[in-house]
Amino acid sequence: LGLEKQGASTITAINPAGQTVSATFTSEDTVGAISTWLRDNLGATVNIVDGKISVSTDPNGPARILDASNDLDELLKLDGDLQDVTNSESSVHRISTTIMETLTISEDTYLSDLGVTEGEFYLYANGVKNVIQVTKDDTIGSLMQTLTSHGIDSEIVVSGENSYFKIYGDDDNYLEASTSPDNASNIMEILFPIKETEPSSYSNTLKVPETSASLETATEDTLVSIFDKNGNTSAGVLEFNYDKNDYKITIASDDTFGTLIEKFEEVGVSASIYDGQLVLNSSDKDFSIYGHSESNLASNLGLNYTTVLDNATSSTSEIESKYQENEVIEGSAAQYADIDTKLSMLGISSGSLSIYRDGEKEVVTVLADGTFATLQSSIKAAFTDVDLRFTNGYLEIYSTTSGVKIEVGATTDTSNIVAITGLSNKGELSATSSRELYKVNGDSKLTEADIFKRGNVTEGTFIIGNAEFTIDDKTTLNNIIGQINSSAEANATAYWDAVDGKFVIKSRVSGATFVNIEAGTSNFTDILGFTITERDGDGNITSTKLNVDTQEVGGNAQFSINGTNYTSTSNIVGSDVTKIKGLTLDLKGTSNGETVTVTVEKDYNTAADAMQEVVDAYNALIENVDKELAADGNLNDESTLKLLRNQIRSLMMGSIGGASQFKTLSSIGITTEAASANNISTANINKLEFNKEKFIEAFRTDTLAVEQLLVGNGVQDGILTKVENIVENSVKAVTGYFSSSENSFNRKIERLDTKIEKANAAVATYRSRLEQKFQYMDMMIAKMQDQFSSFLGT
Repeated sequence: LGLEKQGASTITAINPAGQTVSATFTSEDTVGAISTWLRDNLGATVNIVDGKISVSTDPNGPARILDASNDLDELLKLDGDLQDVTNSESSVHRISTTIMETLTISEDTYLSDLGVTEGEFYLYANGVKNVIQVTKDDTIGSLMQTLTSHGIDSEIVVSGENSYFKIYGDDDNYLEASTSPDNASNIMEILFPIKETEPSSYSNTLKVPETSASLETATEDTLVSIFDKNGNTSAGVLEFNYDKNDYKITIASDDTFGTLIEKFEEVGVSASIYDGQLVLNSSDKDFSIYGHSESNLASNLGLNYTTVLDNATSSTSEIESKYQENEVIEGSAAQYADIDTKLSMLGISSGSLSIYRDGEKEVVTVLADGTFATLQSSIKAAFTDVDLRFTNGYLEIYSTTSGVKIEVGATTDTSNIVAITGLSNKGELSATSSRELYKVNGDSKLTEADIFKRGNVTEGTFIIGNAEFTIDDKTTLNNIIGQINSSAEANATAYWDAVDGKFVIKSRVSGATFVNIEAGTSNFTDILGFTITERDGDGNITSTKLNVDTQEVGGNAQFSINGTNYTSTSNIVGSDVTKIKGLTLDLKGTSNGETVTVTVEKDYNTAADAMQEVVDAYNALIENVDKELAADGNLNDESTLKLLRNQIRSLMMGSIGGASQFKTLSSIGITTEAASANNISTANINKLEFNKEKFIEAFRTDTLAVEQLLVGNGVQDGILTKVENIVENSVKAVTGYFSSSENSFNRKIERLDTKIEKANAAVATYRSRLEQKFQYMDMMIAKMQDQFSSFLGT
């Protein structure tokens, strides 16, 4: 902590008996050794709290320090000339230790190997803020050099299989995460995700990131390297033949699918990202990727070539998205407000407050940044016998003089304290708040001390539904509420009830089922009373259970059909409950013992009309797309759109394998215009016709078979389900065809704009050169005319 590494540090003092005592300490001694000597020889009290060393002696006793080496004096921060020590407190001394488990690090270890991204972070040296850039080439060694150059010491210590990277900081020398939204490195998150309240203290176990299997939906901003498999990298030279010519493109490790698409398009191959798949389209030209390419792009992405869809080569990366839902809870755990609570914590604004003592008025100042103790002082300054106190969370302004009536609030007041607290005397002598007041609000940091009744919330994780949430030293109540409300897996909504001081979680699912709440490494759910957890001395969970008493579950719907009783968690009751296939009941209310008769029959006309709408929509789609893809159309070169059109048409004209009675749409009355001897035109080959009578006949004959053909049977998708999937994927916000095409057009516009700028610059340069030449020519002509005139004069 600053003692000389060479030599020794001495301290000389007078002990309580008046004798001179001394001691020598070296850099090998511990703080404990110094503390023990001060206690044993001076009778001093030594405490180490939050990195600060405090020393105090009996102010009436003779014990005092006579002399100490400068470095020892700097360590303890003793007052003045090291005279009578009654209460000395050092500056903060911290050692931050990051443990690298299962990895022996050295100065040559790249920060990127530890998961640190490029960008900036802040380094404060002697209170001065410095912006430090992290690059992909930075190592532990280069970081140590940077720290050293700014006066911050660090070192690597190897102990067995573990390596420790230590950084020494204080209040004026520390690191901080960048607030830049676009250029912030995650170095603080990776190396020091857990910080103490002071900015220079860091601690956490650091592990080398482990690669786990995950599904990635590719967009133009996705790195191609994410799809590298089994050590086979896509980076390298990709060789392919296009239109009977050999080409090579170099794929870099930092290439995204967007930059890769640009490289293909530069040599004439149409490329795009559609629903997470890379599509390379060569139209009617030959295109093949050589297997001897240095790049493993083709195998990593599973690029397959097909002539069915306009000579397209597309990746086989499967994209999968999942969404789940869940349920209600409430619990009250906030600590009551007290005399030391800030008024702003309760939403009280600064301004004036009128207080009437037996009708005598005084106006006191209310400070939002002040505490109730501050307000108490202002009240006592106005009336010496008027005071303020809290009783079980209720605020009371009263007089210490018996029989004196206190009233508060006037129309001229500018503070909202009366509205917020509901202060009123209600016929009593004192003014009392209408409800309990609490220390917690939406902006409260969850780990702040003494704001919850059951104790302080610790950093860590907890689970609601199927979602895990993390609390750190900066997490506020509103942060957690926002995360819960935006999480599909939590399947719940949350809010803070400021009136009753309760954290309320409401399920998105109806019925008599509990919301899933689990304690994690944080005790947050225990503090709120949602869970009951026991932990060992190291904080590990030994047993945990849901506190069901805190949950107010909903009720199940109860009903009977033909004398058989049923229950349902929802008012929308399907055939899975009633076992009546194809029937869904919507329970509107209680029947009060009366029987409701439900008549069920198939509505063939409605189903036929719906099918007619599908046929009309398909015909309009094909007509519009074909118009735009025609030779004179605006989208003539859009091969991906043609691919989508062909996929939809192929499905509508094709058949479903495994279907029982109906295998094609034509079998249920949906056909193309038939050719005949009198009509051999193919103009309407893409247009569907709908035979309503034939459809109803098929629907009446075998409803399940028609359903299987159109929408599937739960195992195999039907024709319309497959078409729907194609359409839905094409209109996705990021990975869909239209979004991808827009991005592609924007890139082309940018490239054309760049070419135009370069061409304009070249024209300007050429014009400048011509102007210079003409100017020079004019000068030469003038000079020749002068010479000619001189010649004639001679």
